[in-house]
Amino acid sequence: MNPIFLLDAEQTIISVNKATCDITGISQEGLIGKKCYEIMHGNEFPPEECPVRKLKETKTLEISEMEIEMFGRIFLVSCTPVLNKDVGIEKIIHISTDITEKKKIEAEKAEIEKNLIQAQKMDAIGQLAAGVAHDFNNILTAIIAYSHFLKLKMKNNVNLISYVDNILNSSEKAANIIRNLLTLGKKQALSLRVVSINGLLQNIESILRKILGENIELKIKKGKKEEIFVQADYALLEQALLNLVINARDAMPDGGTLTISSDIAKPHKDLLKKYGEYKDQYMGVISVTDTGVGIEKEYQDRIFEPFFTTKETGKSSGLGLAMVYGIVKHHGGFIEVDSEKGKGTGIKIYLPLSDKKPERLKTEDYLSIKKGKETILLAEDDSDVRSSIGSILEEYGYKVIEAVDGEEMVKKFMDNKDNIHLLIIDLIMPKKSGKEAYDEILKIRQGIKAIFISGYKPEIIMKKSISDENLDFILKPVSPIILLKKIRQMLD
Repeated sequence: MNPIFLLDAEQTIISVNKATCDITGISQEGLIGKKCYEIMHGNEFPPEECPVRKLKETKTLEISEMEIEMFGRIFLVSCTPVLNKDVGIEKIIHISTDITEKKKIEAEKAEIEKNLIQAQKMDAIGQLAAGVAHDFNNILTAIIAYSHFLKLKMKNNVNLISYVDNILNSSEKAANIIRNLLTLGKKQALSLRVVSINGLLQNIESILRKILGENIELKIKKGKKEEIFVQADYALLEQALLNLVINARDAMPDGGTLTISSDIAKPHKDLLKKYGEYKDQYMGVISVTDTGVGIEKEYQDRIFEPFFTTKETGKSSGLGLAMVYGIVKHHGGFIEVDSEKGKGTGIKIYLPLSDKKPERLKTEDYLSIKKGKETILLAEDDSDVRSSIGSILEEYGYKVIEAVDGEEMVKKFMDNKDNIHLLIIDLIMPKKSGKEAYDEILKIRQGIKAIFISGYKPEIIMKKSISDENLDFILKPVSPIILLKKIRQMLD
């Protein structure tokens, strides 16, 4: 039985059932006359989230609920008002439902889900990706920086600039391959910015048509709201959509229709429960619906498992939808599947909305970025990265002092401490880490500003205790535009 109180309007206990006495260990006589919050919370006043308090403040007929821990158990407390037409709320029925076992099952389910994502197969991929990511991102940083440098020197040569743009586009694709593998295998840092869902769909429409071919009709439908903004990693969200479209294409070998739509909606309660969430809020929604073969019911809960596939051996790695699931989860979103064998499949992605608008970065921004005359100490152990970033900085008027490790960084700062305006530091270097060297420099000159860069994922850096949340951090491969803007932001 559930503990039940009958309260007066002032939250004084009038009556209780036997279950209340059993749970509290207090007799009926000992409970009557006490305030409910004295018994349940051991406080002299009701808590801020008290459902009785909410009932009295809102003066509504709605049942008010809250979760509390009490006597070693977890209860869902619901309060129902008993009204008197003359005085309003006269009494309150206070019912505590024991949800301890339910919470335990939910926690176990969450643990199973966590273990699935971190399963041995994904660990193998994650370790492979992490092993090459650092060196790979250093190489890409040099390629991207030198490409931007060439672009600066070719201002008026449109034909050559197009070749450089192709190099930059290929570099971005290479970076995304590594980021996607890291996202699949381990938690990957998201490069978050405000993204327009409708803008994203418009940008990739031509790519999607090429993927689908001539025998599949593509329909893109915008929701009632013209602009839907979400906080997302653009490249990863784009990759998730491409994976969904490829999966839908393969489900329509004889042709069909693929409909992609955008909207704003609240996830239904069953979906929220599945994810262990209870937030009743609007979210940005991307729906991908095909008229393909559909998915059998027994497989629908497994399609996001790594390496699970219903396709013939050799025709699918089974990673595409697992990657989509990982990307959506990392964004704090939900994913929902509705499919019927022989009638097609609909997949909805729910993402947290943003109240901000996207920052529009023009392609010519690298020409209009403000130059400087300040002195920058650049500490980076990779010679290609050091040289390429140094060249960009010098092109923009900065004087650059280079250091190859943490010890040399401290020494060069001491030799030039009155002239250096900013530090750009690789977090992981030989002899001394970037953070250790920076801490030493702060003892010499407090307040010196620094930008940290690294090819390692932030969680690895945090584990090694060489970083903290207050540092200005840029993940490799470093975009010269982002770095130059960050420099001016800090110096100005």
